Amino acid sequence: CFAARDWVAMAEILGNDSSSDDRRRVVNAGIRRGRDTFIADMRAVAEVGTADNTTSTVLATRGERLTLNRIHSSALQTELLNVVELNADERTIASVVVFDIEDIDAAFEELDARYLAGEAAAHAGTWTVVARAYAALNRRELPQTTSDWVDIDRRRIVTIEAGGMKEYLRSMFDATSRVSVHIKVVHRLSNSGAVVTHESHATSQEGLDAEWQDISLLTVDGDLINRCEVFDETDLDTALARFDQLSPPAPRLENAATRVFERLYSCIASRDWDAVAQITAENVSLDDRRRVVNAGVVHGRDAAIEGTQATVDVGFTMTMLGAMAIRGERLALTRVRVSGPDPEANQNDALNIVEIDADDRIVADVVFDIEYVGAAIAELDARYLAGEAAAHSRTWSLVTGAFAAINRHELPELTPDWVNIDHRHGATFAPGDMTAFVHDLFEDAPDIDVYVEAVHRLNNLGVVVTHRAHGTSRQGFEAEWREIGIFMFDGDLLSRCELFDEADLAAALARFEQLSRPLARLENAASRVYERFMATFAARDWDAMAQLLANDTSTDDRRRVVNSGIQDGREANIATMRAFADLGVMNMTSEVIATRGECLALSRVGSAAFQTYVLNIVEIDADELIVAVVGLDVGDIDAAFAELDARYLAGE
Repeated sequence: CFAARDWVAMAEILGNDSSSDDRRRVVNAGIRRGRDTFIADMRAVAEVGTADNTTSTVLATRGERLTLNRIHSSALQTELLNVVELNADERTIASVVVFDIEDIDAAFEELDARYLAGEAAAHAGTWTVVARAYAALNRRELPQTTSDWVDIDRRRIVTIEAGGMKEYLRSMFDATSRVSVHIKVVHRLSNSGAVVTHESHATSQEGLDAEWQDISLLTVDGDLINRCEVFDETDLDTALARFDQLSPPAPRLENAATRVFERLYSCIASRDWDAVAQITAENVSLDDRRRVVNAGVVHGRDAAIEGTQATVDVGFTMTMLGAMAIRGERLALTRVRVSGPDPEANQNDALNIVEIDADDRIVADVVFDIEYVGAAIAELDARYLAGEAAAHSRTWSLVTGAFAAINRHELPELTPDWVNIDHRHGATFAPGDMTAFVHDLFEDAPDIDVYVEAVHRLNNLGVVVTHRAHGTSRQGFEAEWREIGIFMFDGDLLSRCELFDEADLAAALARFEQLSRPLARLENAASRVYERFMATFAARDWDAMAQLLANDTSTDDRRRVVNSGIQDGREANIATMRAFADLGVMNMTSEVIATRGECLALSRVGSAAFQTYVLNIVEIDADELIVAVVGLDVGDIDAAFAELDARYLAGE
């Protein structure tokens, strides 16, 4: 388009908000934004007569949307480097970053950073390890590897003995005055590793230059490389086959519902209507909620099959492209494509929620426009809540509420002492730092969207899920990633979140089983009396409460900010509890932390509604009447134990 001065065609290639960032040190155009500005700059270049004398050579690519090029203008006798990135549609240019020709390292850094923030984001941990290894080589350092790493040279001419790669690299560093190694193409990238073509340049101590290309297969363990196999640049197929052999495929997202739905489309394709009828429940319901063209609501097997036959008879085909989310065994959110006789002219993708009954027959199909993922997930979750998740409906409602909060850029409601641990190998946060991590994520990706892809475990305590996240940074970089999360609740509040890499499902499930294992009940006479005391409060039975208190009972509230001071006597203590009730506190929970003999117990007491918690030491007398309660802030656990032990020493 530039050579032909076809500015109209050029406009179609540029995104509306295309930007250019000229980082050359002497002469540069700075940062320019917008399609019209971009074209105006290109017109100005054309006016000095360079249009017919400019060539572009691709030096490296990353995925489908990034390329690094060397631009040469014979008319101006200049060369420069530019990094070009496409928008997500893979049709229009999003940005161009320009560098001086000698700033090749900076250009590769920009290319790799954009790849990490975009197409490589789903495997960010792997790409970070790979990029770091090549950066080490360019600093004339050895990459970081596991102690038992495997290195094999499969090239036919220049070869290294198995296990001798580090010694080979040291020899190369000693024999050269300059070495640079850059990845040209990323052929395969997953959580387990990568296959790349890299180009090496070296200058010997005697001044001789050399340049060569190889293919490297790299696998990672955590943040270290644990395998490197080198192939000739012509042996890409062999390298990819070897990578597939070393990298087991990611588990396919499927359940009974996806398998039934696939079977349905197979029967429709072969026009086996008897088989379609057997797969479909007699009371099936089809609900097409697409906004422009839709079939409305259809009830009953005969009407549903009749509509499908009509679609097929005019030459349309239907294909299930895959599952986006599953719930239990009976629900799945799938992506379905309907293609006409001319697929390029007549093709439409939609989201379909399929639900099956206990006999593996389709009882419901709900259709949404492809862009309404949020509405489809909400419908999927509502049906799961009413079906397989009903036995643990409270937990599932809290889970969906937590994800809804995240998508509103809010944190779920948390217990004051909630536990958060990141077990992931790549991007991680320190224990207890998730709140800050999530706020940073909100700031960096304003449009972040997260949904549960699969539910692996669900009980009354919590859940193990794979969730999928997508977002665009403020710089325009898109990222998508999956991870496994354990979410556990105390009352209506999130009390624990632990994150794992998506490949570590077995470890997450084992951890969940450990956390869900019932603990031996910690109790004594004092804790049982206090539990009855709490029950009388919930029932507002003040007479029954009075029967649990000694006449000279004393409460000493030692919290530092808000406290009720010292209350002496049965009546004063009941009056205080009545005041709490008048504030709207419906009930309070009590978790025993420690006991001493039969007369002393330390408990964590709180109201989920008011998100207020306190440490209470309860002491009873020989008649099992409460004689003392000492309240402390939840952070003062050491002081609470000191008080508990002092009273034990003075008593039993």
